[in-house]
Amino acid sequence: MGFGRFSSRDSSPINDINVVPLVDVLLVLLVVLIVTTPLLMHGVKVELPKTSASVIEPPQKPLTLSIQADGSSLLDDNKVDNDTITSTLMEQSKRSPEIQLLIKADREVPYDYVAKAMALSAQAGITKIGFVNEPDCGCD
Repeated sequence: MGFGRFSSRDSSPINDINVVPLVDVLLVLLVVLIVTTPLLMHGVKVELPKTSASVIEPPQKPLTLSIQADGSSLLDDNKVDNDTITSTLMEQSKRSPEIQLLIKADREVPYDYVAKAMALSAQAGITKIGFVNEPDCGCD
């Protein structure tokens, strides 16, 4: 059979692992992988129906209310007071009911100023309010 050694004097069994069948199996798997990979890369061609849908308008740019450390406010980089904020926000909410307001408050600003800004925006009819902050980089 082919399980012994070439010399007839040593009749002990071979203690080495025969890797030839393992290599054969791996080569077959490699060939299968090479053949099937291009088949997986192709998508299914589908003819999509054509419709006459209306163009979706991009969402409106949100308003930005910045509250500085001294309590002064900027609405889209224009210095404003509380009366001007309310009238401008009412005007904007009448034009576009889905308008968003982003509040950027300095870290030294008391919460009272932020709460007042939120109340003014609620009076103006703006219901979508977001807060802008800086991500913590862990550098401190």
